[in-house]
Parts: sequence; structure tokens; C-alpha cells
Amino acid sequence: MAVAVAFSAWLNLALAAKFVWPELLSPLFASLVWGLLLLFWVAGICHSASRLSKMFGGDGSVENDRLFLRAQAEYLQGNWYEAETLLNNLLDRQPRDIEGRLLLATLLRHTRRIPEAREQLKALGRYDGAARWMVEIHREARLLSRIAEESLRSDEPASDTQPASQAA
Repeated sequence: MAVAVAFSAWLNLALAAKFVWPELLSPLFASLVWGLLLLFWVAGICHSASRLSKMFGGDGSVENDRLFLRAQAEYLQGNWYEAETLLNNLLDRQPRDIEGRLLLATLLRHTRRIPEAREQLKALGRYDGAARWMVEIHREARLLSRIAEESLRSDEPASDTQPASQAA
């Protein structure tokens, strides 16, 4: 925000010096203001492009794909720990990897780590690209709910049984 305010202040100064009060600044200083403004603008564009590239997979996307495929292979072989490690590495590199996060949620469900799986599904709901995966996300949520219900039912004592001390 501070960068935007500084840029707008420089732009206002340059515009005022050029069109409103041309006598405000000497021609040399006015050229310097415009040059700094242009430099500031180009630096902002480069910085934004760099951040967008990192955010959306421009850096290391081939390696990210390899990590995902290795994690998927480990998952399909039932090697939960290895798959989880690879998926966590992938998500450290690319936090918005929807397929990787969905596979991690599925893996966590298989290992009965329901709260962690729900957390991953909740994170998926915040990403724009998750819309095309909503069927799978909702399916995972239903499966997690079913497992949680089964777990609650198995923890409840049967109402028609008596403790062993009272049965005799």
C-alpha cells in the first residue's frame, strides 16, 4: 500500500509540474522526476510478474509435476508416509496446487486423520481453480462425515447391555 501511495504522489508531482505549473520545476528536475517515475513503474511490473510466476507455477512446474506423480504412485502402492512427505514438499513449493491438496486430503482420510483432512478440504474451498474439482471435494467431505459418524457410533456403548457386575 505504501508503494502505491508513493507512486501516486510521484505521478501527481510529475503531472502537476508538466501541465499545471510548468514553472514549478526546472526542466532538468522535471526530466528526473519522469525518469524516476518510469523506473519505479518498470520495477513494479517486474516485481508483479515475478510474484505471479511463482504463485501460479511458472517456477519449477516440471519438478512440481514430477513430485505429484511420484506422490500419486506412492499413494496407489499404499505407501502413505512416502506419499504424504512428497505431497507436503509439493505444497511447500506450490501451496495452490489443487490436485496435490486434494490427494493429500484423500490420503489423510485413508489414514483416519479426519480433522487434518477437513482442514485440507477447507483450504481447497478458498482457491478459484477448485471449482472444477467441486464434485471430488464434496465426495471427500461426505466420506469424511461418514467416517466420523461411524467412529461416533462405535464409541457409544450399547443401551441394552448391562455391565458385567450387574449381570450375575
